[in-house]
Amino acid sequence: MLPHDLEKAIKTIADANLDVLIFCDIGMFDPVYFIAHCRLAKIQINTWGHSSSSGIDTIDYFISSRYYETNNAQRFYREKLILCDSLSTCYINPRSRYNTQQTLDRKAFALPSDSTIYTCLQSTYKLSPIFLDLVRDLLEADSTAHLVFLNGEDMKAVMKRFDDFPHRITLSPQLPHKKYLELMALSDVVLDPYPVGGCNSSLEAFSLDKCVVTWPTELLNGRFTQGFYQKMGIDKPPIAHNKSEYVYWALHLGKNIHERRRLSDSIHHAKHHLFSEVDSCTEWASLLRHLFITHRNQTI
Repeated sequence: MLPHDLEKAIKTIADANLDVLIFCDIGMFDPVYFIAHCRLAKIQINTWGHSSSSGIDTIDYFISSRYYETNNAQRFYREKLILCDSLSTCYINPRSRYNTQQTLDRKAFALPSDSTIYTCLQSTYKLSPIFLDLVRDLLEADSTAHLVFLNGEDMKAVMKRFDDFPHRITLSPQLPHKKYLELMALSDVVLDPYPVGGCNSSLEAFSLDKCVVTWPTELLNGRFTQGFYQKMGIDKPPIAHNKSEYVYWALHLGKNIHERRRLSDSIHHAKHHLFSEVDSCTEWASLLRHLFITHRNQTI
């Protein structure tokens, strides 16, 4: 038996007699996941608010972007995969939400002034053993390296891996968004975790002209940062294909201020391609019309 609120929500949606129903993030919120098992519209669509297939046979399509997916990505989806030529989302520049400029220095976050600051401001579940091994290699290779993680659940288990580097890792508390951006702005290098990478966090980093090192996987949830670099048209982006290349890129940018500034300048001049992309809106509108007309013709 369904909880009353969930049953009411399903009835409300069903009574709307929708032609198309779009789920933005199946898998992030239990009630939405349960609702997605129902056939509540003639066409039901999933997209990458939660960046993996729903695995549900009542969802017909998954909308993604050619910037993110591999040529044979359909094999990872239960839904029929549709790739946009745009980024498939009109994302507002996070920095534009605040009128104030970044004025804080490292002292405001108790960070050492003479270290190379590498940040990975991600949820704990993204800090995989493989990625944490990369962090260890980085700390061992760069004596000036200082890592910043967000403090969260199970971070005690994470920190046990770094018992021999007690003063070279900072755990930041969860922060309001503006403060979070101010902390990220102090990064020398931003580390995209592996195998589940960042999306919002990478867009936030690029809005601040920050260099992001990434190691893409075959799955969508590890490919956003690479796609953003491609969209910006950045020459020689720090994209790794294995563990050693990841550490190389992190060190290369962390220890070479001229290379870091070169990449940061390139991002500064190209990041407008990532934000407020009108093509995403027009492509979604065209796609929805096409799907509706095709479905209508098939049922006549």
